[in-house]
Amino acid sequence: MTPEEISENKVWWLLQEIRREMLIQCYASICVVKINFDKLIKKDPSAPSIEDIRHLVRSQLTIRLKIFEIIETNHDKWYDSTSFTLQIAIKKFNKLYEEYASKFPNDSNEKVLRYRSLELDLVKGKIRYLDHKPVELKINQKNIKFLILLLRNRRILEYTEIAKELKLNCWKEDASNEDVSHEVNSIKKDLVNFLKNSVKLSDSEIQKMIISKAKIGYKLAD
Repeated sequence: MTPEEISENKVWWLLQEIRREMLIQCYASICVVKINFDKLIKKDPSAPSIEDIRHLVRSQLTIRLKIFEIIETNHDKWYDSTSFTLQIAIKKFNKLYEEYASKFPNDSNEKVLRYRSLELDLVKGKIRYLDHKPVELKINQKNIKFLILLLRNRRILEYTEIAKELKLNCWKEDASNEDVSHEVNSIKKDLVNFLKNSVKLSDSEIQKMIISKAKIGYKLAD
């Protein structure tokens, strides 16, 4: 590959990882994401070096393209940091992401969550059941974040854990499951409606998929 192609590949890797975190962490039109790049690099042998990532985040995507604003780092000096908290200009980011996606249509380090015949693509922001048409996801929907939690954690998630991860108004350090269950259950109902009306799962399929543990929380069926 030419030096330019190598550079483009590094940018594409970075954009995909940030897109995945946006789907999980963003809750409003102002999107703030915290990413530990050191942890991602250890998981992915194809990842750019931490030095390359620092340069891309600060020089190219923050200063030149103004896609990000660096809010916080885990080190006093940005060039020694491995974790960044970024405020993302969503429209600018999406435009750049689509531009790179068209350059790399068959070369994506996709992060796909699967459960039986359900498939959720965190990079493309789409969900599909069986051979139905994929459905676009909105990154600010808490019911989708709830589904991602269930897909990533094949165990019982207590109400308080769900409320904390989704940053619900009802959650606080000393909250009990009872304190937050009403708001969590409301989001679960939104998720059920989405799976039924948009993704085309049947009522019985949803009931078999999402298991309620009375006064405790939820889990996916084994």
